[in-house]
Amino acid sequence: MKRSIFLKTKKTKSLLIALSLFFMSTNILTAQRAKTNGAESPENELSYMRIAKIAVDSAQLENYKEALKEHMKSALQLEKGVLAYSAVHDKNNPAQITILETYASVAAYEAHIQTGHFKKYKNTVADMVRSLELIDVVPVAVEAKKIGDDVKTDAVIAARNARLKNAHIFPLGTKIRQNFAGDAWLYMVSADAEPLNAPIGSVTFAPQARNNWHKHAVGQILLVTEGEGWYQEWSKSARLLKEGDVVNIPANVKHWHGATKDSWFVHLAITPGATEWLETITEEQYNSLLP
Repeated sequence: MKRSIFLKTKKTKSLLIALSLFFMSTNILTAQRAKTNGAESPENELSYMRIAKIAVDSAQLENYKEALKEHMKSALQLEKGVLAYSAVHDKNNPAQITILETYASVAAYEAHIQTGHFKKYKNTVADMVRSLELIDVVPVAVEAKKIGDDVKTDAVIAARNARLKNAHIFPLGTKIRQNFAGDAWLYMVSADAEPLNAPIGSVTFAPQARNNWHKHAVGQILLVTEGEGWYQEWSKSARLLKEGDVVNIPANVKHWHGATKDSWFVHLAITPGATEWLETITEEQYNSLLP
C-alpha cells in the first residue's frame, strides 16, 4: 500500500474540498472517542485513516451507490470502531468514486472487514467495481471550525438537507395544496377514530415552507422528528425547533409552524379536534426570523 500521496492535478480539487469537510465532521467525534479511551495526544485523535479510490462500471453506478450507502449506514450503526465515512465522485467522471474512511484503530478496521455487512457489500459490488486502490493516509494538520448551532456552511447545509429530503421515518405523503406557503407534504400515520380519536400526521416542510396562522379547538401536540423549524404563537416570539423537541399547543391559541430558511423540517402532529385556518404569514414576518 502507498503511505503518502500528493494532490497536484486539477482533477483532485474536489477531493481536497471533500477532505477538508471530512476532517471537519470527524475531528470532534474522534477527539471525543480518544478522550473516552484516555488518549489525549494529537497523534491519537485520528487513529487509522485511509482513502479508497474506486472505478465503477458506469452502467451499474446507481446500484453501486445504493449498496455503498447501505454498507456505510450499517457499519456506522453497528460498529463502535467505525468513526466516519465520506464518499465523493469526480465531477467530470461520476463513475470514479473516492471514499474517505476513519477507524478508531487498525484493529477496528481489521474487525470491520470480517463483519457480515462488509462481506455482503463486497459480494454485492464485486461485478460493479472495475478497479480499486487503497491508500493509507496520515493527516498532516487539521484545522476547522466546530459545526454548532451558530456555525453553518453551505456544504454542511447541503449535505444535511440531502439527507433529510430522502430519509424520513414515514413516507413523504401527499403534497399539501391549501393553507401552506412553499412545498409541504402530509402523511397520515393514524386517522382512526378509536380509541383516542386523535389523528396523527407526519408533516414535511421544504426550506422556507410554513403553514398559515391557525387554531385548534382541542389543542395539538407537535413532535419534531427531523430538521429545524419555527413555532410561534400570536404576539409572542418565535421558538426555534430541532429534532426531539415537543410543543404542547393549548386549545384556541393562534399560532403557526414551519421550516427555517435553510433546513428541511419534519414533525408529527397529534390533532384531536377541528382546525380553524386563518391568514398567511407575511414574507416580512417570516424573513425577520433568525437564523
